[in-house]
Amino acid sequence: MPAQSEKTDETGLLMLQWRSIADSVRVRSPQDASGRIILVVEAEKDRSLIENAFLESFGKTDLRLIVTGEHVSADAKVLRISGIVRLEAPASEVTCDARWEEADGAQYLGRFRSSPGEFSRDGSSGATALERFIEPLVVISGAILIVYLFFTVRS
Repeated sequence: MPAQSEKTDETGLLMLQWRSIADSVRVRSPQDASGRIILVVEAEKDRSLIENAFLESFGKTDLRLIVTGEHVSADAKVLRISGIVRLEAPASEVTCDARWEEADGAQYLGRFRSSPGEFSRDGSSGATALERFIEPLVVISGAILIVYLFFTVRS
């Protein structure tokens, strides 16, 4: 029974990671895009998981993603997800390239990466205000203090 629970946890974590990547891709997609967009995921593993994450993310907008394995017409708008890498050890990190294709050319949207450390157990972003602002402030202040004391002691 614990093996099934671990598998479910891993799948849930992967879904969170792919949703995070899908949200980033959605933000980087052309803002003037509208209507139907064909999603092409070039992956041998976790294809349905990736497609579902993108469908869910793009469902928040007026864009309509269509997943198809059929030949894509030349005038269609295509979001192509390729170069998918999933590192399993020591942490399950996922990486992919995204490309936006239209009749007048293609636009590389970038390489997107997500690691499990970005999320807490409940699925929210793991970074709190303390982690994002106060800890770096303490580290930087400490470094400045050390440099100040070093020069004060020397003179």
